Parts: sequence; structure tokens; C-alpha cells
Amino acid sequence: MKNNKILMGVAASTALIVGANTVTALLRGTSLPGKLVLVTGASSGIGAATSVALAKAGAHVVLVARSQGKLEEVAARVKEAGGTATVLVVDSGDCDKVEAAANTLVKDVGLPDVLVNCAGAGRWRFLDEMDAAEIKLCMDAPYFCAAFWARALVRQMVERGSGSIINVQSPASLQPFAGATAYCTGRWALRGLSEALACDTFGTGVIVQEVVCGEVTDSAYFEGDPESKRRFPLINVLLKPSITSEGAAGAIVSAIKGGRRHYCYPFMLSVASGLLSHMPVVVRFLTQIGSMASLKGKPYVG
Repeated sequence: MKNNKILMGVAASTALIVGANTVTALLRGTSLPGKLVLVTGASSGIGAATSVALAKAGAHVVLVARSQGKLEEVAARVKEAGGTATVLVVDSGDCDKVEAAANTLVKDVGLPDVLVNCAGAGRWRFLDEMDAAEIKLCMDAPYFCAAFWARALVRQMVERGSGSIINVQSPASLQPFAGATAYCTGRWALRGLSEALACDTFGTGVIVQEVVCGEVTDSAYFEGDPESKRRFPLINVLLKPSITSEGAAGAIVSAIKGGRRHYCYPFMLSVASGLLSHMPVVVRFLTQIGSMASLKGKPYVG
């Protein structure tokens, strides 16, 4: 009996120490001046705005996307903001190309201190409204793009004993909704990557973070596809979690500096996330009802 109490005491003390160390590690932020930060999806939207914001904060930014011309435009904006940038044209959905680009980057420029995965794509449709290529695209960006870049850099970050990996997320990663099947699936895959990678890097000095951003009003994401925008659940209208690209960029920079594992922006999205944690059945019901109202006359909804 006495030995059991001793063992329980040792276990409790160990748990407290490990817990304290974990909290310290998770709350440790990254000071950006002089740091090397790689941003995927940097040619437009949140990725481009984040690149400029990081440059203003003193980081050297590595701009990653497939479009040379658009990346050069963002690089010019970074320079105007007083920062420096390296342009890296690569298809982040191709594992071999990502690995080759990462090896060249580490050799010529250095190992990034921070990886920000902003790449995302995909229309909001029912599964049988999409062909195989579209379904695959919803997995390529964000999931495979983020997984391939993390694969290429994480071991070297662990060996160095420091680094941050930030996955930029959609509210669909918190609660899926009807009429955007493949899109929601890709976002939940990225959420799973964040959680699993955080387990892999536990105690190594590498932090894995998620930043969930609301609807970006000035993004070109929905241009040419008004149907996707029309499918927002009505609960989105009630909570009004709309932001600008610059606002999202500011939230990402704050998350990097603060070191928080999970970060929601704007405030009402944090409220929604809290409600989902405490009243999941209610939030899921409201989301479903809102989805059905938005999709009236569409497949599966009478």
C-alpha cells in the first residue's frame, strides 16, 4: 500500500513537471526579426498578405507558389515594405518537387525557422457534383501541400531543436457543413496532420500551430464561383466572421509570436469554437439547419 502511494506520488510529480514543460514549450513564441519564414500559397490572398506582414515584422520571406509572375509581384510588395524575399516556384502538390526545392533552399539560403502553410483550393460542391480531379485538388491543397513541406523540413528542424509549423485553416475544420464535401474533408485532413505532427514533435522544440480564419472578403478565392459563396451556412451570416487578407495576416503573425497551438480569428469565430466545445450538439444542429436553408433546391435537400 505504501509503495503504491509512493508510485502514485512520483507519477503525479512527473506529470506536473512534464505538463509544465509542455505548457512552456507550447506558449513559446517566435521572435521574427532576422528569421527565415517560408510561406506556401504566397502568390495571392492570405499567403501574399502574410508574406508582406512577416517582412514588415523583420523576417526574410521565402515565397512559394506555382506562378512566377504573381510571386514576383508579391516580392515587389515585400521590398516596398522594407523587407527581403526569395522566390521559389514549385508545385507544392508534388512531393518530389517539394523535396528538391527544400534541399536547394536549405543549401543556398538556409533552413526555415517557420513554415506557414497557406495553400488552399477547391470548390464547394456535393461529392457527386465533382469529378475525380476536383476531389483530388481538395486534398492536394491544403493537405498534401502542407504534408509534403512538413515532411521536407521537420526532421532538420527537430535536429536543430527549434522551429514552427503553422497550418492556416478554414472554419470547415471545426464544423463541416453540407454541400462542400471534398472541401471539408481536405480541411479535416489538415487538422489531423496538425494534431498528429504535434504528437511527433512533442518535446523537440518544434511547435505545430493552427490558425483558423473566417471568410476573407477581399480574396479572389470565390471569384468566378459564386455558387460556392452562396453555400455558406446561415450561421456564418449570424456570426459574421468576415475579415480581410491583411486581418488574417495579422492574426497569423500574432500566432507565430505568441506560440499558441490553436488560434481563431476574428473574435466571433473564437466564440463559435468555444460554443462548439461546450455545446457541440446545438452548434452542429444549427450548422446543419443553416446548410439546408442555403442549399434549398440543391441535391439531397428537398
